[in-house]
This record gives sequence, structure tokens and C-alpha cells, in this order.
Amino acid sequence: MDKIIEALYFSNIGALNKAQSPKEQELLGFLERHKAALAGALDADGNERLEKYTGCYDELLTEREIEVFKQGFKLGMCFALEGTDIQTE
Repeated sequence: MDKIIEALYFSNIGALNKAQSPKEQELLGFLERHKAALAGALDADGNERLEKYTGCYDELLTEREIEVFKQGFKLGMCFALEGTDIQTE
């Protein structure tokens, strides 16, 4: 079941539209400007560490988003099943 839910999350099935809200666009712009300013103030080693940090942080957020999506999907299915005669565990 998790593989199907992950396919939904990554839009491999086409059930999720990942359009950015104006607030998300604003925050992304803010992050990009500050990251660029920070990168300009760092030496090569500092920039490498910054890239590793942001890469790991992005990966962590993605993993967390997937888990939250799966939990929400499963909870939604439980609500849907509750309205039927199907017995769940």
C-alpha cells in the first residue's frame, strides 16, 4: 500500500497537483536570496558545507512530507471505510 501512496505523492499516478501558492513562492524567493547572500560571504569550503546542509535538509523535508502524506491518505481511507459495511482491523 505504501508504494501506491508514494506513487500518488510523486504524481506518478496523477492525483496530486504540486502548484505553489503565492505564500510558498514568496518564502522560496526569500530563502533563495538569503542563501545567495550567505554563499557570497563564504569561502569554497563553506559553500560546500552549505550545499551539503541544504541538500540534507531538503531530503529530510521530503521524507517527512511523504510520511505525512501517507498517514493522511491512510486516515482518509479509514474514514471512507467507516462509512461502509466493510470491517477493518
